Amino acid sequence: MTATRKPPPGTRAEQIYKQWVTFHRANPRVYELFEYYTFQTIQAGHKRYSADAVVHRIRWHVNIETRPVDEFKINNNFVSYYARLFMRKNRQYSGFFETRVRTSVRRVS
Repeated sequence: MTATRKPPPGTRAEQIYKQWVTFHRANPRVYELFEYYTFQTIQAGHKRYSADAVVHRIRWHVNIETRPVDEFKINNNFVSYYARLFMRKNRQYSGFFETRVRTSVRRVS
């Protein structure tokens, strides 16, 4: 499942989107953790929250708590795609993360 409609061809947004799709397919655990920590946030009573904070929590979990052998990195450009994917899959939480128009949609690659 994709996080959003495919961006206009030839834009920086399209490049980022393609990179995210590749990363997402290669690392399905990232979305599982994103969803898990987001639901924890919702259960704690938050009506809105930062997708960036959720990604930082994933980084902490993976890099500090589990200490993987392989280095693990999530590009900051991917945060909005995970937020959009979560809200698309869990429509009752539409608007939980603030989203904006990506400026990269207007930039030619």
